[in-house]
Amino acid sequence: MKTGLIAALGLALAAPAFADDMGRVKNDADRTAKNVGDEMKNGSDTAQDKLKTDGGMHKARRHAKRHARNAKKDMRNKASDMKKNAEK
Repeated sequence: MKTGLIAALGLALAAPAFADDMGRVKNDADRTAKNVGDEMKNGSDTAQDKLKTDGGMHKARRHAKRHARNAKKDMRNKASDMKKNAEK
């Protein structure tokens, strides 16, 4: 009986540490998923550029969106790196 109570108390005290780890893992997975989605869109844009079938406003808008995606990706990665460094 005492062993069961000690085990339950140990799990209750350790639960927040596990929850924090899982939150960080989830955030890393979300960041990775967003980065993969952005890379897919960038690949599509690159393919359209190689075909050279469009120009003007469509091309300018596509390039602006690509630069915005790359900037967001860089900020996500920097923020994640800063959080990891702060936790050490």
